[in-house]
Amino acid sequence: MEITITGFVKGKAITDKREYRILNINNPFASINNKIEKITLSKEELANSKIEYFIPQLVIKLGKVTKFRYQINEEEPMVNNSDKFNKSAKEKIFNLKSGDHIVIDELSSGPELQNVDLKRITELTVYIK
Repeated sequence: MEITITGFVKGKAITDKREYRILNINNPFASINNKIEKITLSKEELANSKIEYFIPQLVIKLGKVTKFRYQINEEEPMVNNSDKFNKSAKEKIFNLKSGDHIVIDELSSGPELQNVDLKRITELTVYIK
């Protein structure tokens, strides 16, 4: 990665370029509001949430999620084609009870992340309040 730094000294611009290597970045997580792994949300919070990629060491936004898989309790997994829950998924979420859970994994992205290996996404488990 190359970083360009521009500063001003007495009105004169000074530019310097530095090259950096990024090492030991964790696998990406499936997240809601940068919350990862096991979280607790209300049905309303979950139904209106946005599923995103998250890597704790990075302060930049990764590409938009275009598809993800979710599994409610022990039911068959379903695929959602967006970064937000569709109408059918929301109906199922609103029928959940306190203590039920949903697992979100197998995220897919658009072309901006086509050269990035996102196969090992750490799943997100959301428990209902």
